[in-house]
Amino acid sequence: MKRVVCIALALMLCLSAAAVAESVPSKTTVDLTKFEVTAEYLPQDANLFLHPVNEPTVGDALAEYEEHLAICQAEIEKLSASESIETYFGQVKDIDGQIVSLKELLETEELNVFEFCPAVAGGYQAAYGKVTATMLFSTPYEKDEKVVLMIGLVTVNADGTQTVEWYAFEGIGLGAVEGQEETEGRIRVELSAEIVEAIQNGTALLAMVSK
Repeated sequence: MKRVVCIALALMLCLSAAAVAESVPSKTTVDLTKFEVTAEYLPQDANLFLHPVNEPTVGDALAEYEEHLAICQAEIEKLSASESIETYFGQVKDIDGQIVSLKELLETEELNVFEFCPAVAGGYQAAYGKVTATMLFSTPYEKDEKVVLMIGLVTVNADGTQTVEWYAFEGIGLGAVEGQEETEGRIRVELSAEIVEAIQNGTALLAMVSK
């Protein structure tokens, strides 16, 4: 049985205006964001969640996520120093391990990254199946606009360096709810069981790529 779990949260848009030339962040302050997640076979008593790591989402436990935040900041700096967004993400895979092109997925020659943050998930079991997430961001996304949600799985090496393996999930803009202009940043994306388990069991980053 499907059940929708609504989580009100705030998302710090970490990229600065000096970042990769293709990207212009929508905000530099904490913005109200809302994620709704559901799964194919979600029990009534499940406590499934997916959200970014920041003070509004984890509260007093933020100090426990210092490593996640440091990893994210290091990747933002790498993105800012890259010659292009494609160069930063490198070989991007879909969940089947096939190499994909962000520009081809979005049918554009110009890419933008308006959201970039650590992500955590919990309360998930593989038996729940695919997860559908409806995400509300402060960045406007038009109805039926193609977007790509990037999930980065982080490996911290023995020498302290870190590598990120990025997976692309095609999403779609939903447009604003009638009479609610503040909801114009809604997108919907379907995530595989494998990627949700990986987020839950490891260290992960979330980035949104759009035209």
